[in-house]
Amino acid sequence: MAFKKTGPKRSVSESPDELLRDLPRRKIPDVLPHQREVMRNYAEAALDASDVALQLPTGSGKTVVGLLIAEWRRRRNQERVVYLCTTKQLVNQVIEQAEEKYGLKVARIEFVRVVHFNPRRLASPVSHFH
Repeated sequence: MAFKKTGPKRSVSESPDELLRDLPRRKIPDVLPHQREVMRNYAEAALDASDVALQLPTGSGKTVVGLLIAEWRRRRNQERVVYLCTTKQLVNQVIEQAEEKYGLKVARIEFVRVVHFNPRRLASPVSHFH
């Protein structure tokens, strides 16, 4: 399934933290000062970097920072965005926050990892128990 291209480019905020104010269904009034600083630093210094890592302490709001940067890039650059999570629990948490707190439209895509596949096992005889 291909990603859908969005419509014509519309006016986009100067930085990801300003985008939050443009989200009509959001449940929070604004980001915290340290989150704003991270997003503005990203917009000013790391926008064109090929790889960026953001580090914030536990409970400091990495999810909103990541989601707003991703949505901002999607709108600003007409890019396709994928937000990866390491566990299904984290996927559910991020989706809930994106939709309920920030009013973002998101989609879930889950992949199952195959650790080892041996096609010969499929061809081996099956034991029947009587």
